[in-house]
Amino acid sequence: MRSRAGNRAIGPLRVPPPGALNGRFCLPDRRVAYFADSPETAGYEAFGRREQVLLSLDRLRRGELLCAGVAGELQLLDMTPHATDFPGLQATRFGPTQALAARAAAAGYDGIAYLSAQRHAGVCYALFEHVLPAIRARWRQRLIEPESGNLHRVVAAVASGSGLPLA
Repeated sequence: MRSRAGNRAIGPLRVPPPGALNGRFCLPDRRVAYFADSPETAGYEAFGRREQVLLSLDRLRRGELLCAGVAGELQLLDMTPHATDFPGLQATRFGPTQALAARAAAAGYDGIAYLSAQRHAGVCYALFEHVLPAIRARWRQRLIEPESGNLHRVVAAVASGSGLPLA
């Protein structure tokens, strides 16, 4: 999806300012960018969330899907095996997960891997600001083709899988 007003570019990314604290692993003093293991997981996380009642064609027309990569290895705190024991990892109460992110950052991790709260078995990644300049765009694709109005296959999959109407 395209970024919100006030987001600053770091390479190919538009990232909210530090202290926004509007995401599961946001930090008060540095930026955090969110990624997913597949285009479908990214779609559910970005525009097919459980609390949605429809998929906004207006929002989708402004959006794009970014496939990105990073050279080298990242040191991630892997929380994926712990989703069953710590359901708070997927709760909408972000205080505990933001505190976990602060501890992970202080311990030298580059980010956190966690299970998607929106797509079963999908894996998401919250990467901390110091690694964001190393992220490179591999490709970008529009969610709705401007000339034809055709939906990207991810939009069609999320609409079908979530049962959300397009409006």
